[in-house]
Amino acid sequence: MPHLRTPLLALALGVSLGSVVVAGDAARADFPLAKINFIDTSQAPKIRIWASVLKRRWKPPGDKDIGGITLYRKPDKGSAEMLFSIESSGEIGWPKTMSEDDKKLKEKAPPELALAAEVDQGSAIAVVVPGFQDPEYRNGTLGERSRNGAGLFFKKLGKTNLMNALWYTDFVFSYVYTEGRTNSLTRLETEREKCDKWDRDNIANWGLTPEELAAKEAEAGTAGATGPKKNEARCGLTKDYGELGKMVGKMSYDGFWPQLFGISQRICVKPEHEIKSTGFPGEGSEGGPKRLTAMDAALEMLVKDGTPSMPKILILTGDGRDGYINAASDCRQKYTVECQGRDEIKALTGKDLREKVNACVQEQLEKDVRIEQASFVEKLPTWIGLAKAANIRIYSVTHPTAPQYARERLDVLAWRTGGTSRYAADANQVGDYYDDLITELNNQVVITFVDDEAKPNAELQYEVEVRGLLGDASSSATARSEPFKAVVPPAIEKSMISEFKTFGQAKLGKTGFLAALAGVGLLVLLLLFKLGKKLFSDGSAKAAKGAKGAAGKGNDAAAKAKAKAIEKAKKAKEAQKKAMEKAKKG
Repeated sequence: MPHLRTPLLALALGVSLGSVVVAGDAARADFPLAKINFIDTSQAPKIRIWASVLKRRWKPPGDKDIGGITLYRKPDKGSAEMLFSIESSGEIGWPKTMSEDDKKLKEKAPPELALAAEVDQGSAIAVVVPGFQDPEYRNGTLGERSRNGAGLFFKKLGKTNLMNALWYTDFVFSYVYTEGRTNSLTRLETEREKCDKWDRDNIANWGLTPEELAAKEAEAGTAGATGPKKNEARCGLTKDYGELGKMVGKMSYDGFWPQLFGISQRICVKPEHEIKSTGFPGEGSEGGPKRLTAMDAALEMLVKDGTPSMPKILILTGDGRDGYINAASDCRQKYTVECQGRDEIKALTGKDLREKVNACVQEQLEKDVRIEQASFVEKLPTWIGLAKAANIRIYSVTHPTAPQYARERLDVLAWRTGGTSRYAADANQVGDYYDDLITELNNQVVITFVDDEAKPNAELQYEVEVRGLLGDASSSATARSEPFKAVVPPAIEKSMISEFKTFGQAKLGKTGFLAALAGVGLLVLLLLFKLGKKLFSDGSAKAAKGAKGAAGKGNDAAAKAKAKAIEKAKKAKEAQKKAMEKAKKG
């Protein structure tokens, strides 16, 4: 993987690259590289850690190449302390300083080592797939390789995940579970009102175990009727994803305005291909259409549907382009004519003329790119902040159609969230890199153990050392991760949950109740999502404006929306505190 280069992104920021993109250090990492991806503390003192190891050129090791691991716990001050080691044979090693009595006690619940594809706890995974009609997708081999490769994620990433596909063109398509279940992806915007109703109707079941939910349904006489009713729909991640690969394969390439990020763009001339209309109320108004983007929809799925015990993974495939795909070529033609007409250029001939015109055109195109990158950078802190708070790792496989500035977008999102990024220089590499990513995720080492220090509200740091055939030519090598901090959630009694739910729903409504849950610490991700969603929608409106060549008032709207959301969150937290105090007294 070449060193991450973002010259235009740095120019858009107006600062040096090193102070913004920490990904550069990751891309230059020493190999083999070990990193912790997720720690589940929801069943503390039982802890489960997912960690991956990568060989040179970001190649994952085979499932037989891991020889063993050593786990360390690192205090805030001082050196890391060994907790135990596990060999691939199952043999367990303990610290030399551990007494025989402590060893016997630990061996009653010994640590376990497995690969991610083997454990009973799956991941929450959203797979984003490009569906716009670039000639390379519609007519070339890249389209077939992209669809077939995306299908592999749903076939090879285990059977216990929650997953969904997001196919993006002028609209975003996804699998929606509706009455009379279909075998195709659905335009997501048209189902969101029904999906919101489904969420509202089922929020009362929050916190129930499967057994409690079954008992509740039996009492109400609705046992087994878990699917959406008439005029209802369930959006988001699903456990029934076995056919999603086939659904992706049936999708046709259509549209010229990929809705990936919803960033601003300069349109020089009237587009030959107009963006397709949603037909929704408000479209064509001064604010422009508010379009759903694949990035926003994917983050929403992962935050809302992924449980606290699940790793959350966003897989971005494609070339990072957003908005009208012919904008640059249209602008190039216009700028060529304009540059040729400049007084200082039109008097030139031959080589001098060509060089001056090319330089003039390139300068104008770079200004246009800066507009896009500045818009992307404006959204980036919200995406990164939400991903980190929700423990979402972003992984990308970039297609050969990506211009450098668009490729940078996918690189930054991956490296800044702890994922990995791969670039396919030609269509033949696309399938290979999809397969490498699948192997990377499936071959994560998963360590399950009991840590007596994992008490409510504890903050613990762990390091993982992996050894095996990890070097060049499959030679033996060792890799050790950086410390990874895990926070053990506070203890909450079941009776408190029931009373808190009743009070919260009655007093705060759906949005306020979810924000209050975040204050408890169980569903802080939902609060962040509500804030992020507001920023996203305002950003999408601003992007649509930019696509029509207007500057607009998006910044002011986003700032007001953000301030309003923050104020609402503060009030929700205060209400939550009162609810908890009441629950304790009861």
